[in-house]
Amino acid sequence: MVTRLLSWIALVLNAAGTVLILILSGLMNADIIGRGVFSHPLNGVNEFASMAIVAIVFLQITDATAANRLTRSDMVLLMIQKRAPRAAQALEALFDLGGAVLFAILANAVWPLLADAWREGEFIGVEGIATFPTWPLDAIVVFSSFLLVLHFAIKVIADVRGIVRPAAAVAVQPQEHAV
Repeated sequence: MVTRLLSWIALVLNAAGTVLILILSGLMNADIIGRGVFSHPLNGVNEFASMAIVAIVFLQITDATAANRLTRSDMVLLMIQKRAPRAAQALEALFDLGGAVLFAILANAVWPLLADAWREGEFIGVEGIATFPTWPLDAIVVFSSFLLVLHFAIKVIADVRGIVRPAAAVAVQPQEHAV
């Protein structure tokens, strides 16, 4: 139930990231046309782009993780799995625990920045020309990091179960690569 809910939320965030990519592409094209044709760029595109790229990464990383599409080299892990399946499962557990810890640290570090940005009305850009509040970006980072902690924690539990009860373990699957 929890895993299904997390997967659904991750899919919605991924879709939001895709929409943000389309918006960013449109703005960048409009800026290029404005510069080239009218000698007048769009104000704030650089600031928006710098924030949007980070937002896109954090909106889409949860789904990539849930779908087991994080970039990694699993050649050694697959070799270990053939000889010692429990050792391979233990390495998976270690990787997933590391992911949970890393994103817990990130969420904990960004939370105070989110609170400050919200309270103080922090923004990026030049007043009077183009400004964007920073709190939405901080909120995306904190929320996505929290979801990743939950996801990795669920994976650690499954990994430990696989070590204790090897029949319940899911074999390490080679990563699929998009073309």
